[in-house]
Amino acid sequence: MKRKTPNPSVPGKIVFLFDVDNTLLDNDQVIADLSKYLKREVGPERARCYWTTFEQLRTRLGYADYLGALQRCRREYPHDLGLLAVSRFLITYPFANRIFPSSFDVIERAKQGGTAVLLTDGDVVFQPRKVDRSGLYEAVDRHVLIYVHKERELADVEARYPAAHYVIVDDKLRILAAIKRIWRRRVTTVFVRQGHYARDPKMLASHPPADLSVERIGDLLNWQLQELEPMTRGPGGKWKPRPEPSPLALTIGHSTRTLEQFIGLLQAHGATRVVDVRTAPRSRHNPQFSKTSLPGSQNSRLGLRSSAGTGRPASSPARFGQLGLAKCLPSELCGLHADAGI
Repeated sequence: MKRKTPNPSVPGKIVFLFDVDNTLLDNDQVIADLSKYLKREVGPERARCYWTTFEQLRTRLGYADYLGALQRCRREYPHDLGLLAVSRFLITYPFANRIFPSSFDVIERAKQGGTAVLLTDGDVVFQPRKVDRSGLYEAVDRHVLIYVHKERELADVEARYPAAHYVIVDDKLRILAAIKRIWRRRVTTVFVRQGHYARDPKMLASHPPADLSVERIGDLLNWQLQELEPMTRGPGGKWKPRPEPSPLALTIGHSTRTLEQFIGLLQAHGATRVVDVRTAPRSRHNPQFSKTSLPGSQNSRLGLRSSAGTGRPASSPARFGQLGLAKCLPSELCGLHADAGI
């Protein structure tokens, strides 16, 4: 479904494309609330029927069809009035209460530098209802695009919102990677690590990192608009690429994670090379992180350069800090070793 787009953008401007579910709005909490309501109103058996049907429809259609799954369950239990109560729960749900903190502020910041557009997938009833009741419809000045598979509709997006550059903000690396393959340097991909898709180790390990990763949508307020747009005006008003930013060093410890989880974490933070600075590059309890097995196990997804024997790793952050490169990942995400300083 595509909403009519008043006052479309013009070439030369930036268009910011925001996903909705788990990017601007906490859809995981919506599902949790729905699960509780289903069990209370129709019981565990009918609740299981709903979610089984829901997943079957999502696999077949490619998007979440909440009302469609409910209609199918009604065929199985035509006399259960509780299903009608669930319908009312969905239609009247207070989506505005599930907006992530600072979502509206981020949209307003984006509008200062270009056009803010919602680019989301969904059905033709429930998804527009969610967008309206959440307040997002008015926040983006009614610039809303709703498709079945948005990554396949980029030509239509361009026709409706022509721009010199696009910034796509999403919680799914799969979507960001697909769009990057098509638009290449014309798009800046922003990965928001919110929701269950953004934390899935398999998904993180299966796709290349985004151009920028943030822990939460509100973190984008810490970025200047020009940092999200790699093109700048040159002589004669022509667009040219911005200079590449200075390299950034991240410190991480492998902890007890699996190799796939470790690689996924690195990719989620945009790491492209791993430098092993351990004094003893081996692990008896976690042999997958030993020097002899680590490079081959990564299947060339990340480069690995060994710097073993250069001293205690604890000295590395200080050395990087003097170069202006140090940045530690959050300990709750990485399992950082406080005693070792990595």
